[in-house]
Amino acid sequence: TTPSYIFFSTLPGTISYGGDCRDNNTPTAVAGNNAITFNALADGPYSNCKISVDNNSNTSDNLSVSSFTIDITTPTLSSVTIASNNSVSTLAKTGDNITLSITSAEAIQTPSVSIAGQTATVTGSGASWIAYYDMQSSDSEGTVSLNIGFSDLAGNAGDNITSTTGNATSVLFDKTPPTLDNVTIASSNSVSTLAKTGDNVTLSITSSEVIQTPTIMIAGQNATETGSGTSWSGAYTMASNSEGSVSLRVDFSDLAGNAGTRVTSTTNSSAVQFDRTSPTLEEITPVPTPTSDNTSNYTFSSSEAGTIAYGGSCSSTTTSATAANNTITFNAMADGTHDNCTI
Repeated sequence: TTPSYIFFSTLPGTISYGGDCRDNNTPTAVAGNNAITFNALADGPYSNCKISVDNNSNTSDNLSVSSFTIDITTPTLSSVTIASNNSVSTLAKTGDNITLSITSAEAIQTPSVSIAGQTATVTGSGASWIAYYDMQSSDSEGTVSLNIGFSDLAGNAGDNITSTTGNATSVLFDKTPPTLDNVTIASSNSVSTLAKTGDNVTLSITSSEVIQTPTIMIAGQNATETGSGTSWSGAYTMASNSEGSVSLRVDFSDLAGNAGTRVTSTTNSSAVQFDRTSPTLEEITPVPTPTSDNTSNYTFSSSEAGTIAYGGSCSSTTTSATAANNTITFNAMADGTHDNCTI
């Protein structure tokens, strides 16, 4: 508020001041350079200050002091916002770029900016500035911190800023890949560990944190995914797939885009065996005819073990077959010809 000014005079004499500027401590000038300090001035521009020197009534022309501005007002930032180049702008993973956008109430010098505690790259001019920083694996997880130090063109320092303005959001840094805590598989078959053509196989997963829609494959085919948050499932209807243990594959990422390690097995050792081949039967020992035994034995072979279903007028208490010869005893039947029995 008390700026210095230097002027040159050819002769010594009494100084006269005009306009808004005065120096009560310097009433006279010497022949040569003269340094004066104006009395305290208020904030604002000054363009009417004049100086003249009188040497024995020989008065110089008025010297117009170049226009200048007094600024003692602390600068402020009118807008501070932060965003990530992640697909979700409020989240960031390692390698994502964080942008801090700064608008000041007046022109400022290049601000000093740190993001996540690290020095940011700053570009801009006047009242508009942008700071950048790429998140590193060594940075701490959580809300990304910010710090802005700034001064106006006159050198007045503003208060350090450590938060965004208004309702502007923050950015959460997440560098930890998600995991699947629970992975199970089951079939819609009456035996949930077995599946035949047309049976629905369901893979159920629970993740350690909220994840995006996972990519699930069952028996090498894309499954239909449903779910949200940490709970998801994939379903696939078995068709002409390869027989044997039904394979699975789960690819997944958290909301920040951190990819989890691909999962290809269950967490509880559950599994489903796919069998699309029907068993074949062959008659070994028929019921003798005619016979006086109304609870006759009958022997057949089966290529696979399984549950026996009876048709026609024949039935038996034997309900399971082995992958070998099987002898069954029919329940008592009435006199007559029985030509509609099936197994």
